[in-house]
Amino acid sequence: MDERTAKLQRLHFLRRQLPHLSASALSSVLEDVQRHGAVDLHQRKHIKEATMKELSKYDEYGQLFVDIVLKGDQDLKASIVNLHALLFHAFAQGGGFYKLMMETMEKHPPNPREPYSLVLYSDEVVPGNALSHDNKRKIWMVYGSLMQFGSERLSQECAWLTLASCRSSFLAQVHGGIGQLMKEMVKNAFQSTTCDLQRAGILLKGPDNQMYRVWVSLGAFVQDGAAHKYMWAIKGDAGSRCCFLCKNCISKRSGLVNEEGGDVLVTENMKEDKLEFTTDSDIWKSVGKLKTNFETMCLTYCFNICLFFIFCFQYNTNELGLLHFLLLLYATI
Repeated sequence: MDERTAKLQRLHFLRRQLPHLSASALSSVLEDVQRHGAVDLHQRKHIKEATMKELSKYDEYGQLFVDIVLKGDQDLKASIVNLHALLFHAFAQGGGFYKLMMETMEKHPPNPREPYSLVLYSDEVVPGNALSHDNKRKIWMVYGSLMQFGSERLSQECAWLTLASCRSSFLAQVHGGIGQLMKEMVKNAFQSTTCDLQRAGILLKGPDNQMYRVWVSLGAFVQDGAAHKYMWAIKGDAGSRCCFLCKNCISKRSGLVNEEGGDVLVTENMKEDKLEFTTDSDIWKSVGKLKTNFETMCLTYCFNICLFFIFCFQYNTNELGLLHFLLLLYATI
């Protein structure tokens, strides 16, 4: 066997023995090793250590990843992205996000009276076999973007920043699931001690060291029906009120009657102009009334009972579930 044949055979077996790498990736790795030599630290834990070491540099607004405590049968810890640090460094390094922000600031100059609107998108994804009966790889993903980017930009994946990734099996152990996670993320973004996004704004530094101040408020949540149900702790399609934004959209099977005790409350409205929409105050009153009669109120107001869902901060509770609620922020869906 000549020398070239031996080398090709060695390359062939090397690729087959290693975990999957594309031909292009393996070629790039071998070229770098030939040019710079092999790295002494090569275990998986060393790769993670190198990544965390690099990320620790980004600390102008705190660490890029922060730990939050979620309430379950026992306290559980989850890691989420620090929105302030991510915005600062995505802008500072230049590139696509910097150009997008500059275009947006030219069209919509930053103004504390008209802050940019943060859009949070959450959905459950299945990276493994979607038909598996016990899929433990399901993941809840949370992304963020700015409404001022415009509909064309928001339809592109590159305009969305990844803010959190949690396995569904982990959130199943958390009271309120994705609802509690989103609540803690909103608190981390808008009740931080290091940066008041809405009132004081965040100071961004471009690659040319030019400084810009941007104000951001919570604008909207983008979700499908299932995510609505899990996050807002609502009954969803199965409830007597399938949409908690509509006062007069009642299911016939609800059994609810009008104030005189007569006919069952139903609706035949098929057009938006016939619907009567709820207000922030209406939803706040509905949440507050849950403590008076749980079963009836949950049926009437289309919410499930949950001490930790996004509408609520729990201050006190007793055996009967006495709660003190504080409405955090309500966004049009």
